[in-house]
Amino acid sequence: MGIFDKLKNSAAETKAAEEKAAEKEAAAKSAAKKAAMEKARKDARDDAVKVAAATEKKAEAEKYKLVIDGGWGPATTSTTQYLL
Repeated sequence: MGIFDKLKNSAAETKAAEEKAAEKEAAAKSAAKKAAMEKARKDARDDAVKVAAATEKKAEAEKYKLVIDGGWGPATTSTTQYLL
């Protein structure tokens, strides 16, 4: 085997190593992108749950909203009976 054959084999090995490294880098980028997308989905779900909870809490507060006027009226009676 001559020097040119050795150089040719060395170049082929280098090219193969570079291709393998490029594939590994592409796989890492793909995995990072997938993780980022999953995090975005999770954050969106968490935000939706928070909004739903806040909306439900607000609706519940408005359901029992009483005007404080110092008197005991039918709204106070019905709300008290419901809560008890």
